[in-house]
Amino acid sequence: MKNSLLLTVCLSVLSSAAVAQTAAPVTEDAVTVADGFLLRNMSLSDLGYRDGVTFRQLAGDTTLYFPVRTSGPIQSGRLTLNLQHGATNDVDRFLQVSIGNRIVASQALPTAGGALTLELDVTAADVQSGFVAVRLSYSGAFSDYVCVDERASGDFVQILPESHLALRLTAAEIATPSDFIGFRPAQVYVQLP
Repeated sequence: MKNSLLLTVCLSVLSSAAVAQTAAPVTEDAVTVADGFLLRNMSLSDLGYRDGVTFRQLAGDTTLYFPVRTSGPIQSGRLTLNLQHGATNDVDRFLQVSIGNRIVASQALPTAGGALTLELDVTAADVQSGFVAVRLSYSGAFSDYVCVDERASGDFVQILPESHLALRLTAAEIATPSDFIGFRPAQVYVQLP
């Protein structure tokens, strides 16, 4: 009896000091309140892509899934992709971005390389089955007339981990903590001191 009481008290003290955090530190406020709206940012780092997403050898394709349980409160959204890219040879390279079922950008990447930022609009209609799906397709070619092993191209494109989806949500339509949690990454770690 005495041991169970002591265990209960210890667990109560420890649980009151528990701090919830996402999988990786967020560089800017994940949630901001302004003029009756909530602004929610979800980065690639929040989704578990701590190093971002990288493509090489003139080819690559992946789909990123940002959790959004419901589209009701979404007034507007913006996907910001921060890129680093380069190539050692004169190759034609492209990055195509689709949000949901629509292609929203097809960006040529200059041979010189460097940094590039793409800002793309996201709508409530882009939410499907509890996610905003973002498909990234990277492709390239040397020339129609030159036969070269693509492994020798020395090319890359990296979508940096601070790339993010920012949603502007109508605060009045988020009535419960469960509604709000629907706009958080599913995996959350609890750290005890």
